[in-house]
Amino acid sequence: MARTQKSNPLSRYLAPPGIAELYDEAAAGWQARIDKLGFETAYDNLARCAFAYDPLHPGERILDAGTGTGAAARAIALLSGSNEPQFDLLDPSAEMLAQAVRNIPAICTTVTGVIGDPRISENAYDRVVCAHVIEHCPNPQDQIDWLFDRLRPGGTAVFAVSKPHWCTALVRWRWGNSAFSQATMRAMLTKAGFGDIETCPHPTGPPSRVSCGYLARRPD
Repeated sequence: MARTQKSNPLSRYLAPPGIAELYDEAAAGWQARIDKLGFETAYDNLARCAFAYDPLHPGERILDAGTGTGAAARAIALLSGSNEPQFDLLDPSAEMLAQAVRNIPAICTTVTGVIGDPRISENAYDRVVCAHVIEHCPNPQDQIDWLFDRLRPGGTAVFAVSKPHWCTALVRWRWGNSAFSQATMRAMLTKAGFGDIETCPHPTGPPSRVSCGYLARRPD
């Protein structure tokens, strides 16, 4: 059953205090670190799964919410061929956004802000991408609800989300994030109104132990 629409103040979406500054400081070396851990391969696999689930159409408008250095959007852009998607990149860290624009070989518009930002229109996107963001948010269901509302009917969402594992304890301590089981993620996506939910496990390396991909569709 689809959720009941509600209006939340922006404060419900805000990341923990200091998170933007933390990521500003980490931005310059962030892409190299996640590539070393195998996330370039993980996001490439997730993008391929996303295109098998819903083929990319020419000129798609894509929102990458919490883009960081744009690693997930970059994977989609590199596989897009002549379809030339246009990306709106949302992140609280201006330094991360600057890195993302350099990393993504596609047309990009940036917004310095958080999931929940009122400048991002409803029903505006063919696809939303959200990689390792909702686990940093105080009310993850609200973030998922908000992302659902940014999609046009029939649009699809691509998530990468931290999952419980003993080796993620240090990561959670350093960055303050949570971790969600597949059952919990499916429940939150369903509550938001998403259907056709599929998992896309990362195939190898540290990403396979600490994270999982999800695909979901906003019904027509």
